[in-house]
Amino acid sequence: MNSAKNNCSVPSLNLYGYDAVKQAYSQAGTTKTQAENTLESAKNAVESAAKQIDTCEQQVKSAHDSYD
Repeated sequence: MNSAKNNCSVPSLNLYGYDAVKQAYSQAGTTKTQAENTLESAKNAVESAAKQIDTCEQQVKSAHDSYD
C-alpha cells in the first residue's frame, strides 16, 4: 500500500506522493469555495448599490418635482 501511495504523484505541480496530491486537492476545493463565496458577496454588494442608486434617483426626481 505504501508503494502505491508513493507512486501517486503530479511532478508538473511538484506534488510527490499520495498525501501531497490529496492535500493539494483539498486546498483547491477550499479555495474554490472561498472564491464562490466572495463572488456571491460581490454580486450582493452590486445589487445593493444598484438599489441605492435607484433610491437616490427617485429622491432627486421627487425633489425636482416638488420645485415645479
